[in-house]
Amino acid sequence: MRDGITRLTYQQMENEWSRKVKQEYEGLASAEDIIGFLQDPRFRVTFRYALCRFLREMYGKKEKGHQEVSIVTYAGFRGVFSDGPDTPLAAEVEAYILLMMTLAKERGMEGELQSKLLRRYLTGKQENVSRDTLFKMAFAFDMDCEYVCELLEALDEVPYNLRRPEECIYYFCQYSEDFNRWETAQELIRWYYKKGPAAQGQDSTGVAEGGIAEVQLYAGQSRLMEEQISTILYGLEDPEEQKKAFLAYLDSHRGELKGYQRSAYQEADALLDALKEILGAEDDTELSIRLWEPIWVQYHTKKADKTGVNRSDFVPWKDLLDLPKTVYEKPLWRARIQKLRERKVPVEKRDILFLNCMRWTLDRESEGGADAMQEFIMETNDILLESGLSVIYPPNAYDRMILLAVCSNSPYDVLSDIFQAATDEEKLREQIGKKKR
Repeated sequence: MRDGITRLTYQQMENEWSRKVKQEYEGLASAEDIIGFLQDPRFRVTFRYALCRFLREMYGKKEKGHQEVSIVTYAGFRGVFSDGPDTPLAAEVEAYILLMMTLAKERGMEGELQSKLLRRYLTGKQENVSRDTLFKMAFAFDMDCEYVCELLEALDEVPYNLRRPEECIYYFCQYSEDFNRWETAQELIRWYYKKGPAAQGQDSTGVAEGGIAEVQLYAGQSRLMEEQISTILYGLEDPEEQKKAFLAYLDSHRGELKGYQRSAYQEADALLDALKEILGAEDDTELSIRLWEPIWVQYHTKKADKTGVNRSDFVPWKDLLDLPKTVYEKPLWRARIQKLRERKVPVEKRDILFLNCMRWTLDRESEGGADAMQEFIMETNDILLESGLSVIYPPNAYDRMILLAVCSNSPYDVLSDIFQAATDEEKLREQIGKKKR
């Protein structure tokens, strides 16, 4: 079901938006068109929509004369749900909650999910879903790996983080029908932590005493771990033997289970260093200024740190943008780059997308268009997969914005026009006035 929406979005970009973005961007009208496209709910996959669609497809069926609805029956529950893009309808929310609570009870997870929280998700009052809550819902609703990854993509989250012991165990359980139960996952998690700590000699960032050298030692292991876990499940037929082999595997790989993808840091470092060389930047502070100065309205500030040394930086004007928050949150300013370098925050897909878009823009001449977009997608997806991150997913607004920029002759100009068109000029003048006082 994910592929259908992705193909639809690609087709829309190739047939319509690739042509528009490829044109010269001289006025705000074109940028405003793109902003409307980024905000268009027809090309978004929200968490609540993806969740409801899963429930309809997993537990519902269509009957003759009722092609626009799914009739869901499960353990005494019966509901008729619309199949349109605006689901869930307000009138359907309580029925969806009843269905989900029924599923959780049947799966032995009564009390694990709260109807109040589910209602907030289904009505759109709460968009952010913690990974722990999502995995709990996945077990309650009997999702397998494919469905879990789809929900993670809808949230713009990375797939299973096999460097985190809990998610490594969730992957093992949800990969196999024999172990896909919450109580089984909790049993394995308790065993893992009772047996010993995840790693010795590591600090709060997850970097062990070996520092960067140790990070390089374990780089690229996540993909290998996924293959090895799959081999255990396919190579042994008896479920008890599979569980025994998996526990032995966990025990012998505690050094790798430190919570983050090390290869992602290496890929981010490589892109940052390449951009520093291309732009002739002396350090990361100069790099962040050179990258963002042509794109986002910002101001220059000078502050003295605790040592009395003045440190300058470009910082964004806050609360000025009429854009989906997911488009402009967590930009790669100097502070974030520094935290990535020091391994204090995890690398996210948006970091790789932006950095590779900038490298693509500065390091090559491109005429843009659909062909350039597809080439960029393939190249960037290779980096994302090597980093253990999810691939480009056009229904996500940030991914779509980057792809639209790549379609043009000048991605920098496109991004600049988007942010300029989205800036509330009246608020901007007020902010500038306050700074001058």
